[in-house]
Amino acid sequence: MRRMWGAWIGAIVLAALATGYFVWWAPEVARQQGWALFRKAEEAARSVPVQATVTVRTFAPSGSKETVARLVRAGEVTRYDHDSHGQRGLSIIETPQMLLRLDPETRTAWRLPRVEVAGDRLGRNYLARRCGRARVNGRGCQVVELVDRRTNKLAERLCVDDTTGLALRTEQFDLRGAVISASELTQVQTANVPTPTAEVPADWTVRDLHADLGERLERDEIARAAGFPPADPTYVPSGYGFDGYYLYRCRGRRLLAELRFSDGLKLLLIHEGRIRGRGHGPHGRGQGTGQGRGMRWQREPVIIARGAQTTAKCRRGDLMVTATGDLTDEDFARVLTSIPERKLESADQPSVSSNNTHRKELQTNEEDTDSYSGPQRHRRGRGRSGGGPGPDGRGRPRMAEPRDAADGR
Repeated sequence: MRRMWGAWIGAIVLAALATGYFVWWAPEVARQQGWALFRKAEEAARSVPVQATVTVRTFAPSGSKETVARLVRAGEVTRYDHDSHGQRGLSIIETPQMLLRLDPETRTAWRLPRVEVAGDRLGRNYLARRCGRARVNGRGCQVVELVDRRTNKLAERLCVDDTTGLALRTEQFDLRGAVISASELTQVQTANVPTPTAEVPADWTVRDLHADLGERLERDEIARAAGFPPADPTYVPSGYGFDGYYLYRCRGRRLLAELRFSDGLKLLLIHEGRIRGRGHGPHGRGQGTGQGRGMRWQREPVIIARGAQTTAKCRRGDLMVTATGDLTDEDFARVLTSIPERKLESADQPSVSSNNTHRKELQTNEEDTDSYSGPQRHRRGRGRSGGGPGPDGRGRPRMAEPRDAADGR
């Protein structure tokens, strides 16, 4: 009898240990393996020589869009030669120091210095976990998922090649769990990869992008150029950190103050612009009636665009403010209404010297830069941007263009 009881107690202890393993230790092992796979893909994206075709699809309620480019990476140079309608012939070159956009139609090379974002919010806000295996174009892969710790929802899924460590397929998800971007590497070759050139042809014009894609400046420099100091929000969603002030030229060629926040994976962009033609009448262009054209002066937050990125806007004093990111409607409202209302006097005008300098730089090229689709992403503080394939060959959804906040469009 005692032996029987001893056997039962031993079985119970073993069952308890096994249960503890599967409940606590097994998930911990999966998390450690997930981060190891993720770091492997990150390192491969920087160091593995590769030639491949990159296909990126972005999804929105209005439909999907596909971008195709040829990727060549060797040494410290990565080059994307686009082959999509409307972008054929456009090349994007990435080096450790800067990004270059080569436009053969205008024989112009646009130069954008790289900005490193301090801090690592990825591990604090997201959890990596290994989730089995998959095959991508006949190659064996391990699957790793990034899960948002704050919402416990899937944010990104990668299929990491067993041999090269490259992420052959990447999917990104929004807060609702819908796929907003999917990229894939095909025709992958890692042997005898030629080093792509990062040189600009001698007879081409080289220009700095500056405010076309956001020029990082100090707060007082933004105030001198745009004519007002940026108004900081007192609320941002949990996990987001401030990444700096930028001067941005919107579609109406107006200079906006841009405030960038990141949670390590996603960006939150706030654009602030002076309301053009501030009027004083109850139905004048500066005030509106709250209907029709008067909606441009909407004082309550309103969603104006939904898709891979959602955009909301509202008026804060004499500033029109937009916020773009992957937030709930409630968070958009809290962010926008936390920005102090700013009354701009006639004296709050851009200084003649600084404003003229920026305008001369911007007027040197009148082409529409809305089609820019190069990689502009932040890794480790990795806010995503860029319309075409990202620098790691995995592709990123394009950073939403700020609507003309100064016009309220």
